[in-house]
Amino acid sequence: MLQNIKVKNEISLITGSCGHLGKEFANSLAEIGYNLILTDKSKKDLVNLKKEIEKKFKNKVYIKACNLSSYKSREKLIRFIKIKTNKLNLIVNNAALTGIKEKSKFDKKRSLKIQTIENFEKHLQVNLTAVFHLTKNLSDQLIKSKKGKVINIGSIYSLIAPKWEIYNNQKMNNRAGYSASKGGLLQLTRWFASYLGPKVRVNMISPGGILRGHNNKFKKKYNSNTSLERMANLNEINGTLIYLATDLSSYVTGQNIIVDGGWTTL
Repeated sequence: MLQNIKVKNEISLITGSCGHLGKEFANSLAEIGYNLILTDKSKKDLVNLKKEIEKKFKNKVYIKACNLSSYKSREKLIRFIKIKTNKLNLIVNNAALTGIKEKSKFDKKRSLKIQTIENFEKHLQVNLTAVFHLTKNLSDQLIKSKKGKVINIGSIYSLIAPKWEIYNNQKMNNRAGYSASKGGLLQLTRWFASYLGPKVRVNMISPGGILRGHNNKFKKKYNSNTSLERMANLNEINGTLIYLATDLSSYVTGQNIIVDGGWTTL
């Protein structure tokens, strides 16, 4: 079975590829043999990531800057991909708007009042509409590959409501647009799995909190709500990604794999 971890002449699109998770995913997929199409907002960051991966793994890497909140920008990305390849083996819909940095510490009474319709709609555009747009318009390329796969990156908040106490006195929040878009993404995953099967498999990974410079007060509150009593490290999502990106999961579709250290079990 372990030979199924390696792929040959397969190509993957990764959105949000210059973010923390995106870089991990790009390096992990390159390591098992994937050629890559990387997209994010910053061309400079994409150029640097391309150089890093080509130096380490010698894979083919194509880059295209894209603002996923813009229909026109997404259309340009789709045209670029169709020019570069007539098949696509994998789409990793990783890009997400997680919110905005708060100017003041979290106050539940005030939280809803400062959330705007514009911000809510932008969450939907990036986290949900862009996934539909790209998957729909690249589905022919996925089908042509004969082993098409889509992996959507969700969240524990696609399943459960926030625990507001972990945000008290923190300059972070959980905005309604984020939870709503991730909940919608779970159902979109199931819809595409049923529609594109049997030629394309569509699944979702829902991580819990990932450690990225959080302060000790937040970590302590968060850790107390997990069975493993800690947040995830970035590389701990990679195993699930590789599983879904290879033939190890050849009979798995329409599923949401939760990687949360037990948060949703308590």
